[in-house]
Amino acid sequence: MYKQITYPQRVLIEQFKRQGMSIIQIAVELGYHRSTIYRELDRNSSPGSYKLYGSARAQDRSEQRAQGKGRKNKITSYLKKQSGSIT
Repeated sequence: MYKQITYPQRVLIEQFKRQGMSIIQIAVELGYHRSTIYRELDRNSSPGSYKLYGSARAQDRSEQRAQGKGRKNKITSYLKKQSGSIT
């Protein structure tokens, strides 16, 4: 089942990386597939290096990406005119 990485887990990823744990060891410890950890590091690390990963920055970037998701409202010009005539 799909589950998102939480902020406390991002803190653990950061700590484990600083301790020198491998990606596979981190994945096993947190209960994720190794590709999930690779993807997390790829998306949220400083450009060009898996070594510069910060949990706070990763959480901020994750929240920013989440804001743009979801279905857009479909309000046509007809509906805009109708709602304007109600008030």
